[in-house]
Amino acid sequence: QAVTLAEAAGSTMPEAADAITGALNQFQLGADQAARVINVLAAGAKEGASEINDTVAAMKNAGVVAAPAGLNFEQFNGAIQALAQGQIKGAEAGTGLRNVLTILNTQMKAELRPSVVGLSTALANLEKAGMNDTEMVKLFGRENITVAKVMLQFRGTMDDVTGAITGTSEAYKQAKTNQDNLKGDVAQLSRAYETLQL
Repeated sequence: QAVTLAEAAGSTMPEAADAITGALNQFQLGADQAARVINVLAAGAKEGASEINDTVAAMKNAGVVAAPAGLNFEQFNGAIQALAQGQIKGAEAGTGLRNVLTILNTQMKAELRPSVVGLSTALANLEKAGMNDTEMVKLFGRENITVAKVMLQFRGTMDDVTGAITGTSEAYKQAKTNQDNLKGDVAQLSRAYETLQL
Protein backbone atom coordinates (compact mmCIF):
# COMPACT_ATOMS: atom_id res chain seq x y z
CA GLN A 1 0.00 0.00 0.00
CA ALA A 2 2.92 2.34 0.73
CA VAL A 3 4.32 1.74 -2.76
CA THR A 4 0.93 2.53 -4.32
CA LEU A 5 0.54 5.72 -2.29
CA ALA A 6 4.08 6.84 -3.13
CA GLU A 7 3.37 6.30 -6.82
CA ALA A 8 0.01 8.08 -6.63
CA ALA A 9 1.36 11.06 -4.66
CA GLY A 10 4.80 11.26 -6.22
CA SER A 11 6.36 10.93 -2.77
CA THR A 12 9.04 8.67 -1.31
CA MET A 13 8.39 5.28 0.26
CA PRO A 14 9.24 6.46 3.81
CA GLU A 15 6.88 9.45 3.44
CA ALA A 16 4.08 7.19 2.20
CA ALA A 17 4.67 4.62 4.93
CA ASP A 18 4.68 7.38 7.55
CA ALA A 19 1.38 8.75 6.20
CA ILE A 20 -0.30 5.34 6.31
CA THR A 21 1.03 4.50 9.77
CA GLY A 22 -0.01 7.89 11.12
CA ALA A 23 -3.55 7.52 9.79
CA LEU A 24 -3.93 3.97 11.10
CA ASN A 25 -2.67 4.95 14.55
CA GLN A 26 -4.57 8.22 14.93
CA PHE A 27 -7.88 6.77 13.77
CA GLN A 28 -7.31 3.45 15.55
CA LEU A 29 -7.59 1.40 12.38
CA GLY A 30 -6.16 -2.05 11.79
CA ALA A 31 -3.48 -2.75 9.19
CA ASP A 32 -6.20 -4.26 7.00
CA GLN A 33 -7.53 -0.69 6.52
CA ALA A 34 -4.36 0.53 4.77
CA ALA A 35 -5.95 0.27 1.31
CA ARG A 36 -8.90 2.37 2.51
CA VAL A 37 -6.49 5.01 3.85
CA ILE A 38 -4.50 5.41 0.63
CA ASN A 39 -7.63 5.53 -1.52
CA VAL A 40 -9.25 8.18 0.69
CA LEU A 41 -6.09 10.32 0.59
CA ALA A 42 -5.82 10.02 -3.20
CA ALA A 43 -9.53 10.62 -3.80
CA GLY A 44 -9.46 13.63 -1.49
CA ALA A 45 -6.67 15.21 -3.53
CA LYS A 46 -8.67 14.56 -6.72
CA GLU A 47 -11.99 15.89 -5.41
CA GLY A 48 -10.68 18.81 -3.33
CA ALA A 49 -7.94 21.42 -3.10
CA SER A 50 -5.67 19.77 -0.50
CA GLU A 51 -2.94 17.59 -2.00
CA ILE A 52 -1.96 14.35 -0.27
CA ASN A 53 1.11 15.86 1.41
CA ASP A 54 -0.95 18.81 2.73
CA THR A 55 -3.62 16.46 4.07
CA VAL A 56 -0.98 14.33 5.81
CA ALA A 57 0.51 17.47 7.40
CA ALA A 58 -2.95 18.46 8.62
CA MET A 59 -3.56 14.96 9.95
CA LYS A 60 -0.44 15.14 12.12
CA ASN A 61 -1.94 18.11 13.99
CA ALA A 62 -5.61 17.12 14.08
CA GLY A 63 -5.94 13.37 13.67
CA VAL A 64 -5.61 12.59 17.36
CA VAL A 65 -8.54 14.92 18.16
CA ALA A 66 -10.68 14.07 15.12
CA ALA A 67 -11.36 10.44 16.02
CA PRO A 68 -12.58 11.13 19.61
CA ALA A 69 -14.70 13.96 18.15
CA GLY A 70 -16.61 11.35 16.18
CA LEU A 71 -15.02 11.83 12.74
CA ASN A 72 -14.04 8.80 10.70
CA PHE A 73 -11.15 9.02 8.24
CA GLU A 74 -13.39 10.02 5.32
CA GLN A 75 -15.11 12.78 7.31
CA PHE A 76 -11.78 14.10 8.51
CA ASN A 77 -10.54 14.33 4.94
CA GLY A 78 -13.76 16.04 3.91
CA ALA A 79 -13.21 18.67 6.61
CA ILE A 80 -9.60 19.25 5.50
CA GLN A 81 -10.75 19.65 1.89
CA ALA A 82 -13.39 22.17 3.01
CA LEU A 83 -10.70 24.23 4.74
CA ALA A 84 -8.48 23.97 1.65
CA GLN A 85 -11.37 25.42 -0.38
CA GLY A 86 -11.02 28.47 1.85
CA GLN A 87 -7.24 28.54 1.30
CA ILE A 88 -6.36 27.05 4.69
CA LYS A 89 -4.05 24.10 4.06
CA GLY A 90 -1.45 21.80 5.54
CA ALA A 91 -0.39 22.09 9.17
CA GLU A 92 -2.38 25.33 9.52
CA ALA A 93 -5.57 23.48 8.55
CA GLY A 94 -4.77 20.71 11.01
CA THR A 95 -4.18 23.11 13.88
CA GLY A 96 -7.34 25.09 13.08
CA LEU A 97 -9.50 21.97 12.78
CA ARG A 98 -8.08 20.59 16.03
CA ASN A 99 -8.95 23.81 17.85
CA VAL A 100 -12.46 24.09 16.42
CA LEU A 101 -13.27 20.44 17.18
CA THR A 102 -11.94 20.77 20.73
CA ILE A 103 -13.96 23.93 21.37
CA LEU A 104 -17.19 22.50 19.96
CA ASN A 105 -16.76 19.24 21.84
CA THR A 106 -16.16 20.93 25.20
CA GLN A 107 -18.83 23.64 25.14
CA MET A 108 -22.12 23.05 26.98
CA LYS A 109 -24.68 22.62 24.16
CA ALA A 110 -25.01 18.98 23.03
CA GLU A 111 -26.38 19.99 19.63
CA LEU A 112 -23.05 21.68 18.82
CA ARG A 113 -20.85 18.74 19.83
CA PRO A 114 -19.52 16.72 16.87
CA SER A 115 -19.08 13.68 19.09
CA VAL A 116 -22.83 13.74 19.83
CA VAL A 117 -24.49 14.83 16.55
CA GLY A 118 -21.68 14.59 13.99
CA LEU A 119 -19.60 17.45 12.59
CA SER A 120 -21.90 18.35 9.71
CA THR A 121 -24.97 18.54 11.96
CA ALA A 122 -23.04 20.47 14.61
CA LEU A 123 -22.03 23.05 12.00
CA ALA A 124 -25.60 23.20 10.66
CA ASN A 125 -26.88 23.83 14.19
CA LEU A 126 -24.21 26.48 14.71
CA GLU A 127 -25.33 28.21 11.52
CA LYS A 128 -28.97 28.08 12.65
CA ALA A 129 -27.97 29.73 15.93
CA GLY A 130 -27.22 32.87 13.89
CA MET A 131 -24.31 34.06 16.02
CA ASN A 132 -22.85 37.47 15.28
CA ASP A 133 -19.08 38.06 15.07
CA THR A 134 -18.81 38.98 18.75
CA GLU A 135 -20.51 35.75 19.80
CA MET A 136 -18.37 33.72 17.39
CA VAL A 137 -15.19 35.25 18.78
CA LYS A 138 -16.38 34.53 22.31
CA LEU A 139 -16.95 30.88 21.41
CA PHE A 140 -13.90 30.19 19.23
CA GLY A 141 -11.39 32.90 20.14
CA ARG A 142 -9.85 35.36 17.71
CA GLU A 143 -7.20 32.89 16.54
CA ASN A 144 -9.81 30.30 15.45
CA ILE A 145 -12.59 32.50 14.09
CA THR A 146 -11.40 32.31 10.47
CA VAL A 147 -11.26 28.51 10.50
CA ALA A 148 -14.72 28.30 12.09
CA LYS A 149 -16.19 30.64 9.46
CA VAL A 150 -14.57 28.75 6.58
CA MET A 151 -15.98 25.48 7.92
CA LEU A 152 -19.44 27.02 8.07
CA GLN A 153 -19.09 28.48 4.59
CA PHE A 154 -17.89 25.25 2.99
CA ARG A 155 -19.90 22.72 4.98
CA GLY A 156 -21.54 21.59 1.75
CA THR A 157 -18.13 20.96 0.22
CA MET A 158 -17.18 18.89 3.27
CA ASP A 159 -20.27 16.71 2.90
CA ASP A 160 -19.87 16.35 -0.87
CA VAL A 161 -16.21 15.40 -0.67
CA THR A 162 -16.84 12.97 2.18
CA GLY A 163 -19.39 11.16 0.04
CA ALA A 164 -17.20 11.23 -3.07
CA ILE A 165 -14.12 9.76 -1.38
CA THR A 166 -15.89 6.92 0.40
CA GLY A 167 -15.29 3.47 -1.08
CA THR A 168 -13.07 4.45 -4.02
CA SER A 169 -9.96 2.87 -5.55
CA GLU A 170 -8.49 6.21 -6.60
CA ALA A 171 -4.94 5.57 -5.34
CA TYR A 172 -4.58 2.57 -7.62
CA LYS A 173 -5.90 4.55 -10.60
CA GLN A 174 -3.56 7.49 -9.95
CA ALA A 175 -0.58 5.22 -9.37
CA LYS A 176 -1.24 3.42 -12.67
CA THR A 177 -1.57 6.70 -14.56
CA ASN A 178 1.53 8.23 -12.98
CA GLN A 179 3.68 5.16 -13.58
CA ASP A 180 2.63 4.41 -17.18
CA ASN A 181 5.75 5.97 -18.74
CA LEU A 182 9.57 5.66 -18.75
CA LYS A 183 9.88 7.96 -15.75
CA GLY A 184 7.45 5.72 -13.90
CA ASP A 185 9.45 2.62 -14.80
CA VAL A 186 12.61 4.21 -13.43
CA ALA A 187 10.74 5.27 -10.28
CA GLN A 188 9.41 1.74 -9.82
CA LEU A 189 12.92 0.35 -10.07
CA SER A 190 14.13 2.91 -7.55
CA ARG A 191 11.28 2.07 -5.17
CA ALA A 192 11.95 -1.64 -5.51
CA TYR A 193 15.54 -1.00 -4.44
CA GLU A 194 14.32 1.30 -1.65
CA THR A 195 11.93 -1.43 -0.47
CA LEU A 196 14.74 -3.98 -0.50
CA GLN A 197 16.85 -1.62 1.63
CA LEU A 198 14.00 -1.12 4.12
